[in-house]
Amino acid sequence: LEEQSAKPFDIIMVYRLDRISRKVGDFTNLIEKFSAAGTDFVSVKENFDTSNPTGRAMMNISAVFAQLERETIAERIKDNMYLMAKDGHWTGGTTPLGYKSEQVMSDCGGRTKSHYKLTVDETEASLVQLIYDLYLQEQSCKAVEAYLVNKGYRTRKNCYFDDTGIKRILTNPVYCAVDENSVAYFRERKCEVCIENIREGVGFVAYNRTDQSRNLQPYDKWLITQGMHEPLIDSYRWLKVQNTLKANSEQYEQYVPKVSRTSNPISLLTGVMFCSCGATMYPRRHRKGEAPFSYVCSNRDRSRNKLCDVKNCNGLKADGVVRNLILESETDENIIAKNLRKIKASAETVISHKDKLSDNIQRQIAEKQRAVDNFIATISSGKVSGSALDYINEKLNAALAELDELRQKLSENDQETSNQNALRSAKDISEALRILRERFDDIPIGQRRNLVKRVVEKVVWNGENLDIFDFGT
Repeated sequence: LEEQSAKPFDIIMVYRLDRISRKVGDFTNLIEKFSAAGTDFVSVKENFDTSNPTGRAMMNISAVFAQLERETIAERIKDNMYLMAKDGHWTGGTTPLGYKSEQVMSDCGGRTKSHYKLTVDETEASLVQLIYDLYLQEQSCKAVEAYLVNKGYRTRKNCYFDDTGIKRILTNPVYCAVDENSVAYFRERKCEVCIENIREGVGFVAYNRTDQSRNLQPYDKWLITQGMHEPLIDSYRWLKVQNTLKANSEQYEQYVPKVSRTSNPISLLTGVMFCSCGATMYPRRHRKGEAPFSYVCSNRDRSRNKLCDVKNCNGLKADGVVRNLILESETDENIIAKNLRKIKASAETVISHKDKLSDNIQRQIAEKQRAVDNFIATISSGKVSGSALDYINEKLNAALAELDELRQKLSENDQETSNQNALRSAKDISEALRILRERFDDIPIGQRRNLVKRVVEKVVWNGENLDIFDFGT
């Protein structure tokens, strides 16, 4: 779609309609975009004449059936997953920390069927139990994070644990032992609990707990059943952790207004501010003192000064430095103005060179095409034979190969390059600078921050000085 937008294709061809989309709305939007750009659309299996109303209607009907097929397949898979979940089988996805997924084969009326179950990974299981114990002791995910980072514990992907991942572990029902109290907990929250006779010594399996983006779904969409695996946490401790998390969340909601966490209406450099250790820096409000907020190194904060000892950066001063640099960007000595001129000059020089190269290649293609035409005319005349014909055929094949190579070079030279992108980037930076210079303080902080990101690539704080990198430096 990006290539189509930059330089529309002559034709877009698919094997069948469902190879490009199985959603009617998306397909209709695509066809409208193709039509507006003058791009023909061809489906090999379905022969539609899109130049008349009947052909267009038939195409849309086929798209409807493609969507129906997609939704039917999705429904069958969902039903099958529900049946597996109700039987306590592990239905796939990322295996929880502390467990391994193992295949189990069973005989079903002469047919061999397979399913998966969770088995305990002793090394990881001890880490999960440690996380629960630490949280009950500290009652803070940040405190647990700091402990794990300082002790060198890492995830399966060899990354440090963060508070979000820790909370995900603490709220996962898979670790909780099934008993009357834990089952009642899920029933109270209107989950679909598929447990008739409680079995001792097993943990829960939760289906449909998160969406495709791993965001938690409402409780009434959860399907809860008892699994076939050994639980790592008894129900008393697991329920105590849930109650503590809920109490802390309610206290936090009351203490910190929601708007300050979501829209972050104080800092200009969020997203471009980095510590010299390489970690991102984020704003933290102060209730006392002269500075209303500081930029804090995430490595330092999460490890309590073990991974980094760079001190916090005064937020107002850092934002003020960047603000002044942008407002003065019309002056010749300004670093942004200098680099903008450099980007433009470099891009224009290279594009000029590319244009000359294209002209040269096109001349070579024309010459080579004339040679090919001459060879073909000689062969077609029937006046040569034997070794002379073999020689001309050899020359023709060589000329055709060179012609293909020249056309490939021309195509590569005509494609979008980083220098053309740089020229567009220079125009984008110029426009962002103009808007910021004209009404910097009148622009809402969210939009102002996005404009700054189009000008400044990153700002690095080393504890004493700021290094500002705009695009092109």
